[in-house]
Amino acid sequence: MIVYFNGKYLNEKDCRISPFDRGFLFSDGVYEVIKYTGKKLICFDEHMQRLKTGLNFLGINPELINSFRDICTKLLKSNNLSGKQSVIYIQITRGTANPRTHFYKNNISPTIYANAVPLSPNDVEPQKGMSVILEKDFRWSRCNIKTISLLPAVLARQKAFGQNISEAIWVRNGLIEEGTHTNFFGIKRGIVYTAPLTNYILPGITRRAVIEICKNYDIPVKEKYIRESELKHFDEFFLTSTTLDVTPVIRINSLNIKRKKAGPVTEKIQKEYFDILNSQ
Repeated sequence: MIVYFNGKYLNEKDCRISPFDRGFLFSDGVYEVIKYTGKKLICFDEHMQRLKTGLNFLGINPELINSFRDICTKLLKSNNLSGKQSVIYIQITRGTANPRTHFYKNNISPTIYANAVPLSPNDVEPQKGMSVILEKDFRWSRCNIKTISLLPAVLARQKAFGQNISEAIWVRNGLIEEGTHTNFFGIKRGIVYTAPLTNYILPGITRRAVIEICKNYDIPVKEKYIRESELKHFDEFFLTSTTLDVTPVIRINSLNIKRKKAGPVTEKIQKEYFDILNSQ
């Protein structure tokens, strides 16, 4: 695999990160994942804007993002992925500083890394749906920043995988928030609900696209928390993410959803979103 690392395109075996890199030592960095359909990069500008927001939050120069479209294109070509469905991972850390200290100087050069890998088509879950578990949210309070500090998500998702379940959904004070790598939606009486954007919710790129679809096709949507105690009263649920697109949920813990596959509202949103993906 050819990767991008600090201005160079290298074989992955030749990529070396310092043990004093603050991303390695402190998870001091941000990342993005961008989908390539084989025809185009999906919502590239929106991903870059979110990355810029994260860099500004960390106090890292946001102008670093200016070359990423070319970097993505070259990575796809270098790895023979042009025309093939793929995902591009981008990570920027504050950089290397020795000795290790919690504080940092402002003249550190950021570490910039990116790779491109093929994405296997997911033809099963968008049709049959997936099961999720609920997990008490024990993350920090700035979940709206896409940082590389993902240990809570790793532990929660590993717990789900141990039960042969694909995703864990965070719950805080009885309110449904989001998944470890997804946004969560519920549908009741034809109205789409999803948690409002706060410091506990990542502003998902696919989430945003789905809300726009709802508005364009007169599907009522409310950015309002769903209470855990209310789940049994909902008709449909689905998740959104860069890699999952729009995927129905058919089971939450021991709660079997009324439908065993995508419901009519979810199907409508799926169709419109897939049309966006497949457009030139």
